Formats: sequence, structure tokens, C-alpha cells
Amino acid sequence: MHRYHVAERITVGYETKENHTVTLRDRDSMKQVRVGVSGLPEIVWKLVAGTKTLAEPK
Repeated sequence: MHRYHVAERITVGYETKENHTVTLRDRDSMKQVRVGVSGLPEIVWKLVAGTKTLAEPK
């Protein structure tokens, strides 16, 4: 079994229901960005693979 330790966290808030976005937050830097729910799987995959960081533009 593979285990991945990703420093990012996903927050579902009140706005999620209204505008279909979630907040991705970096545990270490506390940088955060709002992203659309529909694009979330691709972004999470890239974060896990190490090909994207929250510091990069969307």
C-alpha cells in the first residue's frame, strides 16, 4: 500500500453550496486558494504527484 503525505487541506464552507468552490490550504505556509469543485480531482492529483504547488497560479 502506498501512502502519500500531502500538506494541503480541503475546506468545505458555506460558499461551497452557493458557488461550488472549496478552499485548498497549505498546512505549512497557510497559503490558501479557492478552487472549483469540478477541478478538484485534477488539482489534488497534481499536488500528490508533486507537479503543482499552491504557490503556482491556477
